[in-house]
Amino acid sequence: MHNNSALICRFLSLGPTNSVFTILGLQCTDSWYVAHSEDLLYRPGYEVFRQCFEDGLLARASGDTIALSPALIIEREHIDAIIERLADAIRKTA
Repeated sequence: MHNNSALICRFLSLGPTNSVFTILGLQCTDSWYVAHSEDLLYRPGYEVFRQCFEDGLLARASGDTIALSPALIIEREHIDAIIERLADAIRKTA
């Protein structure tokens, strides 16, 4: 921290606030630009994650990245269904 600069502390919730799988965090910075930029960074992926969840597709969001973990044994039709649901979620949140 620089002398005479403000300390900005923000609480972060990476995931739904009512889930046991949510990662809670505390960010401390002296830059309003950094704090605002991270708001923009985390939002798009989280909105797609929420839409996927509502559509019955389990996914994880990290910034603007969506991670999928399908079963190790999967049929082509299941892959097609996953991709279609993900594409729908992206279209709905775009």
